[in-house]
Amino acid sequence: VKTADDLQASLILTATESGRTSRLMSKYKPGQPIYVVTQHEITARQLMITRGVYPFIVGSIIGREAIFKKVVSLAKENGVLRSGDMVVSVFGNIEGVTGSTNNLKCFQAK
Repeated sequence: VKTADDLQASLILTATESGRTSRLMSKYKPGQPIYVVTQHEITARQLMITRGVYPFIVGSIIGREAIFKKVVSLAKENGVLRSGDMVVSVFGNIEGVTGSTNNLKCFQAK
């Protein structure tokens, strides 16, 4: 959350199995929306009541880069992002494994 604030990012993007990463980030009340990609419907439902979190259900989290591009384009369509805005993404190095969140990537929306 601090990185997103320092970079004046417009969006925080996470990939999660259990939703724990998103809940922990929401706890610090970021000024940016947190878009969450998950493959579990129950996780998405549980995240619906978390402040500032917007879950998206996908078939599989494997192939994360393509999914993130799709979510970024969806955020642009909804007016959350514009081209050139900063996005902070948080995800695990091992895709599809609970508790493996260990990466933070910052990029500009295209």
